[in-house]
Amino acid sequence: MKIREVAIQALCALAGLVIIGCPPPPRRPAEQASQPSPPLPASFPTTRPADTELGSYRLLVRLRLCAIELPLGSASESEEIWRYTDDEVIQAARSANLARNGLRVGLGQADQWNDLAAVFKRLSGRDVSYISTVTLPGRPVAIPAKKRQPGQVVFVLLPDGTVSGADYPPGDALLAVDCAVSEEDPATVHMTVVPQMRSSAIETTIVNRPEGAGFEASQEIYSFPSLQFQATVPEKDFLIIGPTASAGLPGSVGEKFLMVERDGIRYETVFVLIPEVLTAPVRQ
Repeated sequence: MKIREVAIQALCALAGLVIIGCPPPPRRPAEQASQPSPPLPASFPTTRPADTELGSYRLLVRLRLCAIELPLGSASESEEIWRYTDDEVIQAARSANLARNGLRVGLGQADQWNDLAAVFKRLSGRDVSYISTVTLPGRPVAIPAKKRQPGQVVFVLLPDGTVSGADYPPGDALLAVDCAVSEEDPATVHMTVVPQMRSSAIETTIVNRPEGAGFEASQEIYSFPSLQFQATVPEKDFLIIGPTASAGLPGSVGEKFLMVERDGIRYETVFVLIPEVLTAPVRQ
């Protein structure tokens, strides 16, 4: 396996780390391509949890998603954005490992959002725009971080102080987000987030279904389990995923997921996730 020496030296210099071998990328078996859940059709009404009797509905989460490109250093080398958030939304040890890999996570309160949106507008020169999607527990939303990437080497700094590097095929860098809501506390959303690479190669297989044989398209998914994290987010509060200074290291996860270059100018991307809990009636 071919490893870029300059990248691995930069990573090792960060903490005098011990390099382990380069195993094949961690991957899940071929499966249907993970896509954002489609919005519910207009004929499928949703309500707030308090509007429906217990047991006659299913809890859903509507996510408002923002992807904001900022000048280099706006999030990775400044606290201007992060002062609106609490970094203790995830465990300290996991937060530290994410930071070494170029990722930072913060939780902000809903009443602070307008002020932060104004900061984003000033830094980017554009109003913050949203897309919305509805998700069910166990069906993660796939948020594209960088699409149509060439084959590349990605290095991961592991919690034990070692570095793992592997080649990944051409495809998309994704943030897979799974949302769950407890009926005992329907105003709180439990989010699980994991970075993934999705191969652009599509494999077609024949599968047996009750109505007969059919074709099924699938793509390979490669996850980074050591960078998976969970966060408890009160609905309408916001979760930010952005870069740290380590995202500038060649081959780092932060660089591969959050750094972009346009016309020779480098930018960094910040993702904002705002959940809202809805209910959908269950037909008997």
